[in-house]
Amino acid sequence: MRVKRLGWDTLRVAPQFARRTAFGGEVVPDSLTVLVSDSRGRTLYTGYAAHPKRPLVVPVPDPLLGNEAAFFLDLCGHFAASGTVCEQEVLTASPKRLRARVELEYPVDRDTDKLRYAVRWAQERAGQDGAWQPVPVPATLPARWVLFVRGHPTDAVKLDFTAREGVFDLSKAEGYNDFWIRLNDPLLRGDSVEVMLRLEGRLDARPDSVATLTRWVRPTSQSERFSEAVYYAQEALDRMLDKLETARDGRAAYSVTDWHFDALQRRYKIDVRYYWTGGFLRMGRYELEGTLTVEEQSRRAQLAVRHLSPDVQRLWYERVGSERVGLGVLPQPCGADCDAACGPDCGR
Repeated sequence: MRVKRLGWDTLRVAPQFARRTAFGGEVVPDSLTVLVSDSRGRTLYTGYAAHPKRPLVVPVPDPLLGNEAAFFLDLCGHFAASGTVCEQEVLTASPKRLRARVELEYPVDRDTDKLRYAVRWAQERAGQDGAWQPVPVPATLPARWVLFVRGHPTDAVKLDFTAREGVFDLSKAEGYNDFWIRLNDPLLRGDSVEVMLRLEGRLDARPDSVATLTRWVRPTSQSERFSEAVYYAQEALDRMLDKLETARDGRAAYSVTDWHFDALQRRYKIDVRYYWTGGFLRMGRYELEGTLTVEEQSRRAQLAVRHLSPDVQRLWYERVGSERVGLGVLPQPCGADCDAACGPDCGR
């Protein structure tokens, strides 16, 4: 057969069959089938013609093929008297490249284990004149985020995805432990860290680097840590009073007597003292001292009591029954820049 390209999307195929005899001579098959498939065996096109005497025009879904990916054209002539004769030709798809418009948030709410992204893909192919032209993007496009601290590309977190937007938990990803050490070692020393985020897309077996972004992760200052400790103490007071199911006349106060942030465990330990006065049916002054622990990432809080005033003691063991009580997930503190962008989970 003779094959001529009429563009990346069309082939002109002229079948030629001859007798295997000393005299040769061209013969026309009773029917003809055409199959176009990719290197993975997927059928891209099938065609049929009866008593073909003219060249065939065969469509090729080039946008579905990878960058200069090989594909196969199989032509079979069917003869009632002598059987089927087939010929195959290997062809190459157009040169292609990916482009992307990226929205990326890292860290998410200062959580270095979270990454939020949105990717809008675009695909282009080289035209016959060499200019790049837009073509449709495959419905499913395998992609990957690769995160590493600058200077340490081998200690990378790899996040595979196909969804056009989403949120990743890095702690569940391949390569997390080595990345965590590279990231947190300078942070614990008080140094900022530059994180590289490389976006890769895969049109075929070879991943293509589409974009590389950088984000700086700075250590949290002691004043910021203290502000968060005070904030958590205030939020825990409201949660604790809800647990006790006690009415109050609005006069409630608290103080932070000591606090510590464990950088390795990523946990706050806050010594608190709470005061409040009861409502109409429970007059009196109530006091409680204890230690509040809050996980930095999950913001799950627990209060362990050390001292209860007599009125609180009766109420505490009636409503709680143990020296420790879980307070659930506390709201996210946003600090001075808390605004609508923080969402409904922002601190008040």
